[in-house]
Amino acid sequence: MRLLMANDAAAVLWGAEWPRGQPQEEFLHQHGILLFTPTGQPLPLDDLTGSRAMASGEPVLYRQLVIRRPDGTRLPVMVDAIPFTSLSLLPRLPQEMTPALPSAERVVLVVYQDVSALKEAERLKDQFISLATHELRTPLTIVAGYADRLLIRAARGKEHELDDWQREMVQEMKQASWHLASLTEELLDVTRVQAGQFQLERRSTDLVALTRQVIEQIQATTDRHQLTFHTSLAQLWVMIDSCRIEQVLSNLLSNAIKYSPEGGPIEITLKEHAETHEARFRIRDQGMGIPRVQQAHLFGRFVRGENVRVAGIRGTGLGLYLCRELIERHGGQISFESEEGVGSTFFFSLPCTKAVYQEKGNTLHERTDSA
Repeated sequence: MRLLMANDAAAVLWGAEWPRGQPQEEFLHQHGILLFTPTGQPLPLDDLTGSRAMASGEPVLYRQLVIRRPDGTRLPVMVDAIPFTSLSLLPRLPQEMTPALPSAERVVLVVYQDVSALKEAERLKDQFISLATHELRTPLTIVAGYADRLLIRAARGKEHELDDWQREMVQEMKQASWHLASLTEELLDVTRVQAGQFQLERRSTDLVALTRQVIEQIQATTDRHQLTFHTSLAQLWVMIDSCRIEQVLSNLLSNAIKYSPEGGPIEITLKEHAETHEARFRIRDQGMGIPRVQQAHLFGRFVRGENVRVAGIRGTGLGLYLCRELIERHGGQISFESEEGVGSTFFFSLPCTKAVYQEKGNTLHERTDSA
């Protein structure tokens, strides 16, 4: 992709003059300019926003990137790339470049927006949420703990017994406290992700055993849904943060239950894809489904389906955002298919390359193929 024209702000944005006609890859390499994703991963040159739009012929909108300029400063930007369908929309296009364009290549309008102020406001907001949730964590844990102790002592018949009404109220108090505690942990995770302070503690883990354990725990919370696990694998050892993948599974299964208020089957499938060296999960329900107009933004923060709001089902809209972050930080991918009124199917993968398996004597060995 080469530059045809740019406004005066382009040099300020890049920290260097981009000569007309120079390919972008050459310009970036010449000045030592690097592009990163919001999570700090280097952006491959074959995934430049303008190049993506040029290759597909489709707009690329609201893409967040970070530019590291020649002087080492970093600039967060929002990038939009829109292919032109007609060169008549470009009356100022240099005449010497016009003849070769219609048959040789597309013209793409790429707009970079400096979002430094928005990022600073977001940082302050996340800082406040982090502080508030830290302060809430201790009193919530205390309240839930004392409620639990009251119920245990009453069950043992020690001191003052609780009547049915009191026992019910204390039980509700305990559940509400743990619900709020879980919410504060979710908010803390979000702020850690945004601040770049999120760390994974990878250990060798058997995905089959982990999945069975989570399914057993979730099944105990409902008698209206039947969870079934399909896999031909006896074991599948990989290097992951088991607590975080358990969090992903719990969230997806809890959502399948929550958004299937009429009950019904929930199917979990785990397969090993030999060619790509991946563990592939599929979680399918027959619930409410997700409205099509909201599907594109489902993995964003605080995003929930309108049909869920109308039904009065509670939630924060943070769970799927965290699922995406956790899976992508493990090197995997997450996606879904859904039809409103029919149900949803979520897919996610985890890399099995250099997976670890365990032999006698608790000796760990690495494999360079699929585990």
